[in-house]
Amino acid sequence: MDDLMAKLKAYDWGGDRGALMGIDASIVAAHGNTEKLAEIEHALLEVLQSEAPIPAKEYSCRQLALIGTDRCVPVLAAMLPDTELSDRARLALEAIPTAVADEALRAALDKVEGDKRAGIVNSLDERKKRLVTSTEQHDANEIK
Repeated sequence: MDDLMAKLKAYDWGGDRGALMGIDASIVAAHGNTEKLAEIEHALLEVLQSEAPIPAKEYSCRQLALIGTDRCVPVLAAMLPDTELSDRARLALEAIPTAVADEALRAALDKVEGDKRAGIVNSLDERKKRLVTSTEQHDANEIK
């Protein structure tokens, strides 16, 4: 995993996608293994906190949207005002189904303006829709 992450930290558009495919495969192989997923999450957070190129950080955000937990929320939330990474960080937070992610998105509303703020409002709305749909499905199952 260390070798893949080192290559990811150097990844740029048009570069060799081998490391990305290796990380993708590692995530699939780790399905159901919370320890391994936590290790991958930690490594992706290190990429976000490094001087890696924007494409490497965007990829890391996309993967955190799949496997991210409350552990990555502070790092993603800090990226919401970022000009280049705001949307990717927001979409990752949108996908993390916890109250901590909700709070991070709500707190960011006071820190951003314009398109970034509209994006956060949209993400909060999407999360609300998922919650309502989930509750409706749960209620329907109880009626059966």
